[in-house]
Parts: sequence; structure tokens; C-alpha cells
Amino acid sequence: MNDIGKIIRQYIERKGMTIAELARSTKLSQSTIDNIVYGRSKNKIVLVKIAKSLSIPVEYLIHDKNQDFDHKLYHKVFNIVYETLTQEKICITKDVIDELVLDAFIFAGKEKFRDINEIKAYIQGIIFYKLKENIFRKL
Repeated sequence: MNDIGKIIRQYIERKGMTIAELARSTKLSQSTIDNIVYGRSKNKIVLVKIAKSLSIPVEYLIHDKNQDFDHKLYHKVFNIVYETLTQEKICITKDVIDELVLDAFIFAGKEKFRDINEIKAYIQGIIFYKLKENIFRKL
């Protein structure tokens, strides 16, 4: 079991749930949950759904114990995503916003982006790509 799996198990136990109940509440299969818990998958959409079902911030599931979690960067990325979606009049579900924030946060951390303009350009690129591919739609 990986660190994400341990965290998920802890929260399942705190809520008095089972993996089967978590699967039902997320509308995912039990094998999908098992794949996350045992480290066979790191699907961002699944992590967002699990975090939502367990009522925990998604960043709890992506935090690497060997590194300090950069809350400032996470919130900076979240604000840029929210501002860009608002400016462009794009309406998407909270799950999709969470997935977009998570994707941009992970990328910004890997690339060591600290300049706000680099982060903003990356996020805008993702959003405009998804608009072009009809994954997102403007109001």
C-alpha cells in the first residue's frame, strides 16, 4: 500500500466506512478504488472524487511526505484557474475545476514554476486547448 492508500484508509476508518461503501459513494468500482489504494493508479479524476466523498482537500492525497507541501503555490494555482475561467466566462463543474487545479499544481511543482506569468500561461494553455477540443464550453 502506498502513502495515498494509507491516507485513504485512515479517512475511511475515521468515517466508519468500507472500501465498498467508498466505491458506492464515489460511483466508482471497488477495483478502481483498490487500484488507487494499492498504488496501481494515480488517476486525478478518481483522487478528486475520493477526496470529495471523504470530505478532505484533494491536496491531502497528492502530498509527498518527503517534500514540504507548497500551500502558497497550490492556492496561487487555484486562484489563477478560477480567475481565468471567470474572465473567459467558462462554466465547468467543481470536479473538473479540482482536476484542472491538481494537474496545473503538479506540473508547476515539477517544472519549478514560481513566476506567476509562467503558471498563468500554462493554465491558459490547458483551458484554451480544452475549449478547442470542446471539452469545455463558454457560456
